[in-house]
Amino acid sequence: MFFIVGHHFIGHGGWESGVTNEVNAVFIGLFSAFFLPSVNLFVMISAYFLCTSTSERVNVRKVAKLWGQVFFYSVLLFTVFAATDTIPYTDDGLLNTLFPTLKEKYWFFSAYIVMLVLSPFLNAMLRNISRRSHLVLCLLILVAAELAADAHIFNTTGISSGYNAVWFCCLYVIAAYLRLRDVRLTRTKVVIGGIIYAATIVAGQFVSFKYSSAPVCLSAVYVFLAFKHLNIKNERLSKIICFVSPLTFGVYLIHDSPEMRSFMYENIFHCSQLYDLPASFLIIISFAVITFAVCAAFEFLRRALTTFAADIFRRIVTRAKTKENCPAP
Repeated sequence: MFFIVGHHFIGHGGWESGVTNEVNAVFIGLFSAFFLPSVNLFVMISAYFLCTSTSERVNVRKVAKLWGQVFFYSVLLFTVFAATDTIPYTDDGLLNTLFPTLKEKYWFFSAYIVMLVLSPFLNAMLRNISRRSHLVLCLLILVAAELAADAHIFNTTGISSGYNAVWFCCLYVIAAYLRLRDVRLTRTKVVIGGIIYAATIVAGQFVSFKYSSAPVCLSAVYVFLAFKHLNIKNERLSKIICFVSPLTFGVYLIHDSPEMRSFMYENIFHCSQLYDLPASFLIIISFAVITFAVCAAFEFLRRALTTFAADIFRRIVTRAKTKENCPAP
């Protein structure tokens, strides 16, 4: 999620097109390519934990919980920004706010929710194929993605950009292979993976890679494997990670909402005034850290208030049931 925030600052903040200083432009390009596997990684983490489920039913509770979180921020941010005249009120804006998933207000969630609903069926398929067939399927996905994303042919696959549920399901298959087939990062794979990631970062200065580009996907696989068997022995660090992890989706919903996106980069951070400052690429990192921390704090507050309200509601319901069951004196 930190990679995603950094990538958004470079893209939505206008740094890629606005920087004219050559040194800054090189570093901005390197950071952009470095952050590019971010969305693939986020999807793969979810798939890694979903793929072991043997249930053949859609987890309606999980879907509803995520949809509720999206709806909450969609309504809250639109209301605040429209009420303060920061953005103009429009009927289309209201419609997008009330139906954020169907109207693709957050494209990531609209694609993610499809993958989540299809996950039981994907799991059933992957459980019933051999390791070899699973590997061949992953390789076919990478070939098809490369042909569509970078060669701009074979576009009927629907994965030319990576901004869709088809690509997310492809990532699901790849992440499931890493989990179900217990793939480990050997010394040879470390070298190969590192070379691919470094080459992708360098090539990103000359090629407009997509999320579904094979080099970007392989870079995500490399980073994923690098952390897969990482044994964090520091208990305090482990607790911090477990505390922050549930807040990351909220970070995305806040900082990348259409309302916040149109306001934050210019009115809060004044990005266009900083493009050619010395070492402006370091400013991006600082802004990303600040944005991540502030959004995580808001998400923590939302979760705390939601838990508090739910607890009160349960108590009210329990008392009402108790009174119904108790006979009158």
